[in-house]
Amino acid sequence: MVHTLCNMYLRYQPPHPFRQQLVQENNSSPSLEDLVKKMAINNIQFQQNVFAKSKELQTHIGQLANTMNQLQSKESISVIHASARVVDIADANVTRVVESEQEERLLQKEEVRLVRQPQRWLNPNHS
Repeated sequence: MVHTLCNMYLRYQPPHPFRQQLVQENNSSPSLEDLVKKMAINNIQFQQNVFAKSKELQTHIGQLANTMNQLQSKESISVIHASARVVDIADANVTRVVESEQEERLLQKEEVRLVRQPQRWLNPNHS
């Protein structure tokens, strides 16, 4: 253990005054001109990043708007079944009312046609 302490003592050398002075000069604060240049560079980089991010946001907002428009148009598409009933995907209750009104109108038209042209109904071979 004494040998180890001796080795440590021999290895220890107090800093040389010249070396210490160089280290202090290198650690001195940067000049005002360097600080202003660095601040200007950082400001330009920040502005470029903000501009790039705003362009990205504009692109994403445009894509969202297109997607929303597509979804809205899909919801309001009417599907026509083979039975000629119109089913509105967006609102089934309104569709039922529309279907019943359309069926009622068709029945009324058929009744009017039968009343006006009874011979066709009575004699199908009559043209």
